[in-house]
Amino acid sequence: MNDSSVLQVRLPLSLREQGEAAAVEAGFSSLQEAVRVLIKQFASGFASLRLTLEDSDENRSYLTSKEYLKIIREAREGVKNGETVSFEDMQKSKKKK
Repeated sequence: MNDSSVLQVRLPLSLREQGEAAAVEAGFSSLQEAVRVLIKQFASGFASLRLTLEDSDENRSYLTSKEYLKIIREAREGVKNGETVSFEDMQKSKKKK
């Protein structure tokens, strides 16, 4: 891979260990391979993610939580005002093509 990049993600050691075990159990050679496959599928539209505040709040710092809430509010406001296209609308238009 000549045209490659490194993605660094800070996370608790216990979560990384759980992720490594789950990835190997699922048949991946490593957690990195599982993340690479997920990103590739997500980027190509074959996978989707649903993020909710309830199940991810505990994993974010206070500052990150405030920033996340601000982003969500701005995105919802943009969709409401017609300035932003919602992810669901993008998915619907993608299926029509």
